[in-house]
Amino acid sequence: MIIGIAADSDAMVSKYVASIEINMLSVDYRLSPEYPYPILVYDCFDALKWLVKHAPELKAELDLFRNEDIAFGLDLLKAEVSVEMNLIRGVPHSFDSLAPNAPVPQRAFNERCRVLMS
Repeated sequence: MIIGIAADSDAMVSKYVASIEINMLSVDYRLSPEYPYPILVYDCFDALKWLVKHAPELKAELDLFRNEDIAFGLDLLKAEVSVEMNLIRGVPHSFDSLAPNAPVPQRAFNERCRVLMS
């Protein structure tokens, strides 16, 4: 969820944490118009880097969709559908829509184009 100011989401985040006993990270990123795009993307990326660094001590699972994606890919293979799967570590789900011009999304885009053209 992207809300804006971390304090604005404290009550909602606290409810999730209490209800389903999970950890959540609430990022207080800089907002426009004072801080134009892409500053908020960099702030969120810095928070993600912090989370990756501290994941072991927080016991945080960062690959939320990995197992589901692998199972889906295996189901496709069982159905004899041609599949190429790439796991890109250290980026969140839908990372390529957050900062499409950053190096990792560009590399992923180029790799997808290569596969689609083959």
